[in-house]
Amino acid sequence: VVAVPVPEQDKGLPPDQLAMVARRLGMRVAVAENVGDALRHLARLAYDIAPRILIAGSLYLAGAVLAENNARP
Repeated sequence: VVAVPVPEQDKGLPPDQLAMVARRLGMRVAVAENVGDALRHLARLAYDIAPRILIAGSLYLAGAVLAENNARP
């Protein structure tokens, strides 16, 4: 799990709090300032096969990622 803030939204759980909950559940967690930093973090990890990336928890976050990539929802 890499927790990131949702751009231009203040209603969601802050990434550090989300990370704390995930750690309590035994998950390996990092916190990043934004999605780009989260992807760079994942790229530095050693995987034999490239992982699939799941954006979860917020449609606002998914929409921000799509907009940043000039993709249509």
